[in-house]
Amino acid sequence: MRKIFRVLLLLLIAVLTTTILLITVLSLFGQYARWAELLSHFVCFYLVASAILLIGAAVVRNKIFIAFAAISLFLNIIRISPQCFPSGDRNISAGSQEIRLLHLNCWGPKNSKPAEILEIARERKADIVCFCEIENGWFKRIDNTFTDYPYKALFPHFGGLGFVSKFPIVSWTVKEGTFWHRPRLYAEVRLKDGRILNLLVAHPTIPVYKDVFDCRNQDFSFFAGEFAARANPKILVGDLNCSPWSYYFQKLLEETGLNDSEVGFGPQPTWSPGGKLIPLLPIDHFLVSKDFVVADHHIERFAGADHRLVFVDLWLKPKSNDRQAMPSGMR
Repeated sequence: MRKIFRVLLLLLIAVLTTTILLITVLSLFGQYARWAELLSHFVCFYLVASAILLIGAAVVRNKIFIAFAAISLFLNIIRISPQCFPSGDRNISAGSQEIRLLHLNCWGPKNSKPAEILEIARERKADIVCFCEIENGWFKRIDNTFTDYPYKALFPHFGGLGFVSKFPIVSWTVKEGTFWHRPRLYAEVRLKDGRILNLLVAHPTIPVYKDVFDCRNQDFSFFAGEFAARANPKILVGDLNCSPWSYYFQKLLEETGLNDSEVGFGPQPTWSPGGKLIPLLPIDHFLVSKDFVVADHHIERFAGADHRLVFVDLWLKPKSNDRQAMPSGMR
């Protein structure tokens, strides 16, 4: 009986280690196939599975499957590690300006706790609060909740998106995509020191099928072409339906010249099916220009929606090149 159990366990380990290694390798080729790009979003799961299978392979003492699990674990650690370690200068210079932002996907009419999610957002006291999926009554709720935010730019159609701000909005405009008229909102916001912050709020399509996959990638191309030409400082924020391990996400960063604000804070998953499970995928993002220092990036709890709120604390470097490090007690 023990021998049969050992054979069955070995067979199970063989199938699982081979599968996880194959999926891990295929997920590296997202630029060539849609299904491979979809696989790339689940790197965290491959990492955990590889670690568990490595232990299992060690228990059955099979060198081949130990190697399979170890290779898979190594490849996934290499992909995740950039999210865990800070990149660039994290020193906050004297004269830097703090800007706190929040993003929430309200989930439109499906949200079971609309008052609660907006109250959580208001309590965080962000300077700018960005929204997506705000059709069907959300405008009135936002108006009634964010009474201390005098400036608003809200677009009600095709899913709806926008933001409220404590800083004056100089101008804003909405452009629509070619598929489903998916909107993207460009705005200019005047900061305390008089500089103009270029802000883009977007919510591309879910890339499950070919048409919407192509549409999301086309939206990324629009972002790169339209937003990259705008002056710094600038921020791209939204539910981008794309994880940091996607080829297209990295391409977007390269073409816009923006940084992922999540880097250095570890993977922070924001989406869960129906908001019932633990968050699975990090697809809500703040991408920021290089003149920002990211002091904090974290997610808030679920509140009636399938996405968690994302909070960032940014410090805009001063105009002058003569910068001094801010004392630690002032940070």
